[in-house]
Amino acid sequence: MPAFPKITSPCPYKGDISDILTGETCKLCKRDVTNLSAMTQEDRISFLSSCSGEVCVRYEIPLKQAALAALVAGASVTGLQTAHAQDAEICSPPEPVYIIVGGIRDPHSADMQDVSEPVDLDELPIIYDDEDSADAG
Repeated sequence: MPAFPKITSPCPYKGDISDILTGETCKLCKRDVTNLSAMTQEDRISFLSSCSGEVCVRYEIPLKQAALAALVAGASVTGLQTAHAQDAEICSPPEPVYIIVGGIRDPHSADMQDVSEPVDLDELPIIYDDEDSADAG
């Protein structure tokens, strides 16, 4: 089961994320952004356990076709990317993925989300600040 931490501090940048990343460093906030997609599940958990404070991460998750259509129809397509087939003989369309970027406020107790299946937009593993205040009320 591929699982990634729920983003508790979403990146405020709303454009193409590649515009602000220089390697593993964000040009906007000057913080390191660790790519969790290249890690195994055990490595992700170990990395988060080793962090002493908030950490910025990025990872890719598959996006359902209906969610993709909603993104394209909306005003913002931030982070949308498609996986490219390595072999030109493959005729199936590329699987759309969504790049999740943001902070984990408390990496030691991060809420790991199963992303083994494509998700809808409302299922993206992100907690927005207005959700925190609604839960508190």
